[in-house]
Formats: sequence, structure tokens, C-alpha cells
Amino acid sequence: MNLNDRRLLRYLVHAVLIKLAVLTLLWFAFVRDARVAVDADAAARQVGAAAVSTEGASK
Repeated sequence: MNLNDRRLLRYLVHAVLIKLAVLTLLWFAFVRDARVAVDADAAARQVGAAAVSTEGASK
């Protein structure tokens, strides 16, 4: 491995590490606390409605 290859490798490793750090910071800032409330009755209605519409569409 020559000097230019080592420089390129070091540059690419630094770029990937910086991108991972930025993605981690963005995740902590915007996504980490996002929660979706799941209601069992609403989920059952959605599953039932999807099954009915799929069954009707196949005929």
C-alpha cells in the first residue's frame, strides 16, 4: 500500500465516521422520543378492514 492509498483510506474512514456521528445526532434529536400509541381495537379494525377489502378484490 503506497502513501496515496493510505491517505485515501484514512480520508474515507474519517468521512464514514463523521457521517455516522451526524446520523446518530440527528436520530437522538428527532427520532428517539417519537412514539406511536397502538390501540388494540383500532389495530383489529384495520386488520379486519384490510382482510375484507383484499378478499373482495380477488373475486
